[in-house]
Amino acid sequence: MIGWISIEGTALNYPVMHTPGPATPEFYLRRNFEKQYSDTGTPYAAEGCSISPQVDNITISGHHMKSSKLFGALRGVRGV
Repeated sequence: MIGWISIEGTALNYPVMHTPGPATPEFYLRRNFEKQYSDTGTPYAAEGCSISPQVDNITISGHHMKSSKLFGALRGVRGV
């Protein structure tokens, strides 16, 4: 885990994961925090993002679920 993403006024409140190395950059696309299979997955640092040395901006990837889970929680939020 490299951080946490939450947005006030939404249900978006999740850990942000990172898998170093080029072999599995999308490891958490279909896995939960415990590394078990999950359709929703867990937000993660996108491929090509560097977290070391410390940086100010990291692209976070994850699913936009119709059920309003993960980034689907942003549907209809003004200013996002």
